[in-house]
Amino acid sequence: MKPLTVNKMMKELEEERKSHSIYYFFHDLYYRMYNFITDLKWRIPNYFERAYYGVGHSDIWGFDIYLARIIIRGIKQLKKNIHGVPLDIGDKYKNNFKQAMSEWQSILDKIIRTFEIHLLWEDEARLPIKKERKEYKDGWKLFQKYFGNLWD
Repeated sequence: MKPLTVNKMMKELEEERKSHSIYYFFHDLYYRMYNFITDLKWRIPNYFERAYYGVGHSDIWGFDIYLARIIIRGIKQLKKNIHGVPLDIGDKYKNNFKQAMSEWQSILDKIIRTFEIHLLWEDEARLPIKKERKEYKDGWKLFQKYFGNLWD
């Protein structure tokens, strides 16, 4: 029996990886389609409840996650269409609107990051690291402080 060279071994490993990745691609696709179809029995009524009441039963099941996703989308849209800054930031940079706008965008980024961290903790079911806990607290304070300024 002829010993395998490193190149042959690498080719065999690469072929095996490709065959497994194709298998897992179709396996994942199948389960995503299966879950989508079986979830229709509660998704359709939830869409009608959301349209009529503003929130559906399945939204309330994970209401914090539902709100976090809405807040992230809303603040990203606000940041994209930004036209002004809160008064305290405007007073701080009276003559330099660019700096005021830059600080306001930075604050909005921190608020977005807070809710993204919340989703990470919930979705991945993991404990936060020290840096994330600090970002979360800082962003939450900014969200509370500027809640009345989240308009365009």
